[in-house]
Amino acid sequence: MCPRTPASSVFERPWFTGPGWLAWMPVVCVLLCPPPAAGQTASAATGVIGGVVSDATGGVLPGVNVTVTSPALMGARTTITSHTGAFRFAALPPGVYALAFACPGFAPAARGGIYVAAGFTATLDVTMALQAIADAVRVERPPAVIDRQATSAGGGATTRSSGSSFLQPLAIVPPRIVRLGARLDW
Repeated sequence: MCPRTPASSVFERPWFTGPGWLAWMPVVCVLLCPPPAAGQTASAATGVIGGVVSDATGGVLPGVNVTVTSPALMGARTTITSHTGAFRFAALPPGVYALAFACPGFAPAARGGIYVAAGFTATLDVTMALQAIADAVRVERPPAVIDRQATSAGGGATTRSSGSSFLQPLAIVPPRIVRLGARLDW
């Protein structure tokens, strides 16, 4: 029988003995913890609704209030269209959405049934119509009382048959004293 030699093979000796194993530690960490792939970001779990709001002539409408609602949201989100008429709602959880558009001078518009899936961008271009101007004027006054039994004409207006001048009403106005410097005028 041969005497046994000390363990010299790789399989018989633990590989982590000695200072060389520390040099391999960063390589092992990189292999065990790979970076996320491009498609595995947080935006892949949400969707986007965007578009442009314009008028009937095709001109863009800046400053339109756009509101999005859905049972998937906790409340409503609101944004205002940019100077190019564009709006965008990002990071929307998957679900069915409804949008409402409001702008002074234009009839309100609404779009519903917009399905957003994870990683999907729904593009919605909306045309808003001018609001009809409908001013209603309502005049109310008490009805005129007509005496059907009276036979005389007129009676409602008074006439001045005396020969008084137009200065007569001024005669009943009392004089007032106005101080002008050192004199008194009546």
